[in-house]
Amino acid sequence: MESPLVKMRERLRSLFQPQLSGTIDDFLALADQAGVWEPEVERAAVQQHKKRIVREVLKDLRDSEGWPIFESLASQNPEGHEVGVYKQEVLFTPTDYRQLVKFYVEREEYDRGRATILRDRAHQRYDLQLRLPWEGKG
Repeated sequence: MESPLVKMRERLRSLFQPQLSGTIDDFLALADQAGVWEPEVERAAVQQHKKRIVREVLKDLRDSEGWPIFESLASQNPEGHEVGVYKQEVLFTPTDYRQLVKFYVEREEYDRGRATILRDRAHQRYDLQLRLPWEGKG
């Protein structure tokens, strides 16, 4: 049996796919008009939104040098499942530092790859010449 969330996402995909553009409010209004929100999904959405707010506040907390106080790290709970844990640097272990450096390096590689693909697509579509800062001058 499909969960209400899976069904809702499928309905949203079919609603949004034909739209060529719109603000987030436009897409939300489209979903509201279609009546896709089940009570169970709305409760889960409220919880997710609360978590998003807490994450934003944790990310915004800075020390006197402007450095983030908390970082999000992957950890295992007592049942052995991976969970995200917010930790202050004073508690970091060498493993934590390795994990964070690896994360930021991979994120940079992803972002550079995405920028390169978008630059190439713009060139194909519009013959637009976009120089990427990490590429040599030429």
